[in-house]
Amino acid sequence: MRNKKSWILSTLLLIVLIGTGLAVSRYFRVVELMEISGTNHAIQQTIESILSETEEKMLAERVNDREISQTMSGMIPYFRYEDFLLETKIVLYTELDSDTMDAAFEWFESPLAKKVRQLEANASYQMAELTPLQLNTQLRELVKDTKRVGLINTYVEKSLLVEHTYPMVEKAIEVHFYAISQSDTYPRDLVIPVEEIESFTKKLEPKIKSRIRTNIMLHSLYSYQDLSDSELEAYIAHISEPNAQKFIALVMESLIDSVIASQRNFVASEYQVVFTENHVTQEDQESDDGLADWLKPSKRSVGKGYL
Repeated sequence: MRNKKSWILSTLLLIVLIGTGLAVSRYFRVVELMEISGTNHAIQQTIESILSETEEKMLAERVNDREISQTMSGMIPYFRYEDFLLETKIVLYTELDSDTMDAAFEWFESPLAKKVRQLEANASYQMAELTPLQLNTQLRELVKDTKRVGLINTYVEKSLLVEHTYPMVEKAIEVHFYAISQSDTYPRDLVIPVEEIESFTKKLEPKIKSRIRTNIMLHSLYSYQDLSDSELEAYIAHISEPNAQKFIALVMESLIDSVIASQRNFVASEYQVVFTENHVTQEDQESDDGLADWLKPSKRSVGKGYL
């Protein structure tokens, strides 16, 4: 009886150890996949882009330096790289199936994938160093190659990047309009009534998607100019596969959730807004502003208090 009990305990312990070992192994595979796929770099670039574009927009709208400084210093704690990184790890660890993970490793360890990854990383820094005139001149030359433009157009369609990116941009615009509505320094004729923000943004959807598509097209033309047509066609064939689509969708989902939650938490703190399941309230007052559906707590959250 004693031997049987010992055997059962030993078996249970072995199961726990194997399970723990598999969990640890899976975690480190996710960490490695995020690195070799360029996901970590994409997260950093997204955060930097959001912060820089916010500052540039405020400068263009002639917001005073004090308010710009206050807004930027207020945003930074809510757009932490570590928080976005953890969010993506959680999503990939819990939702990425083994077949998709194996296919992702096979692709990202291939020579073509390594070349694509390097070109993408180089392009981000190169484009940042060019003046607008220099970049515009180079892009004008690139769009003259009609065959390449056609291939890039196919790449944009197959990658679904426009569809993945739009929700993030849409919510960023809504947050921007909401912030303006609560600011004392913006001219009142620039302010959209809170209850009209959601419908106003919806009307902009075709224009927003068109701009996103154009930006992705131009960025891709620049980034992949050193890929041969056959290499680009092979890359398009890869991103058209179900496993590749699933991986891209999960990464974008985690990134979008992180950005939206960070924007929501920043606005909540900056303008003393309380977000609940059914409504948004400001200090000492309640108002159904139409943004509650996306501002309410999501299944995942980032920002202060995330860890």
